[in-house]
Amino acid sequence: MTSSTLPLALFVAINSFLSPFAACAAEPSLRVSLSSDQPTVTMASQVTLTVKIDNSGDTPIWIFGDLRWGADGGLILHVGPWSKGGPLPLIIDHETFTGDEVRPDVLVKLNPDVFLGRERKIEVRDLVRQPGTYRMWIEYRCPIPSATFKTSFWGSEHGSSFSPAIVLKVSAIKRKPG
Repeated sequence: MTSSTLPLALFVAINSFLSPFAACAAEPSLRVSLSSDQPTVTMASQVTLTVKIDNSGDTPIWIFGDLRWGADGGLILHVGPWSKGGPLPLIIDHETFTGDEVRPDVLVKLNPDVFLGRERKIEVRDLVRQPGTYRMWIEYRCPIPSATFKTSFWGSEHGSSFSPAIVLKVSAIKRKPG
């Protein structure tokens, strides 16, 4: 190989090495986020949680648009750390779908940088047992497989997507003097 063909050979080698990674960048991708209307609360407070599922890829994605809370609903709220006096399991979070609710018209097209979201107001005492610093994150898992409809969409076989954790600081109930 001569010195004049070396740059061309190097370019071809680098390009062929990186091309599989370039193909991965074009794959559909969901990004899940969780936010709270207040980072510091008391045990007597109510907190509003906002979940967003957005298309962070380059191509449109169809997702099941009926977001519900709990393992059977698609949005699973995790609160940690788990300990004897730690967070409460969210027993109320078991919304499920009946046969007539699973229809193709609930599919939502997410173009790149578009999101689908849901808010939830919840009593802090329904999240945790005592004051402390807690981490919360959302797990999104489509509750139905993509074989359910003839239309291709992000189904349960894609597995779970997780949000980064946020911190919620919970203090004791402030008592008024007097």
